[in-house]
Formats: sequence, structure tokens, C-alpha cells
Amino acid sequence: MLTNIALTVLSILVGLFLFGCFWALLGELLARDSRTWPSLSARIETSRLVRNRDCNRMPGYHCRIRYEFAIGEQDYVGDTISFGGFRYFTRRVAESLQQCYRVGSMKKIVQISQNL
Repeated sequence: MLTNIALTVLSILVGLFLFGCFWALLGELLARDSRTWPSLSARIETSRLVRNRDCNRMPGYHCRIRYEFAIGEQDYVGDTISFGGFRYFTRRVAESLQQCYRVGSMKKIVQISQNL
């Protein structure tokens, strides 16, 4: 009986591990593919560090970035930045990312592919 429980637990752990590997690989592939998507320049309007515990009770930090861009005569505002699908970081990594997106700086953004 103990052997059956151990095999069941081991099977579940292996399944979770494989699922995590698949999810990480998918995020990496999407991030790599995004380099070929259409791009344009955006101006960073706000950049702030947020404790995950304040919004979803998870550990770590993330950056909230707001940017503005124009397509033709129409102005848009965006707030979605993806780092390969993972957005929970240590404080040091989140601060480093925040420095890359300083208020007033211009950054290249890509349009999300319609084929996802």
C-alpha cells in the first residue's frame, strides 16, 4: 500500500515538473518569436516597483510600466510588458528592470501576434 502511495505521489510530482518545463519552454519560444513581430517606439510614462504581496499575496516584486505610442494619427496607452511569461522577481531584479524602463525614455514595443 505504501508503495502505491509513493508511486502516485512520484507520478504527480513528475507530471508537475514536466508541465512546468513545457510552460517555461512555451514562454521562451513566444519571447523569441516576438522579435519578428511588427514594432514601433513608445514613450515610458510611469514605471514603478510593486510588491506582489500587495496585489496577489505572492512573494517577490514586479514592475508596472505605462507607455504611450501612436499608430498613424491615433494615440494609444499600453501597460503590458512580458518577460517571456514570467513576472515575479526578486527586489534586485525588479529594480534592475525598472531602471531599463525609466520615465521619459523611448522603447521599442511589439504588437502581439494574431497567431497565438
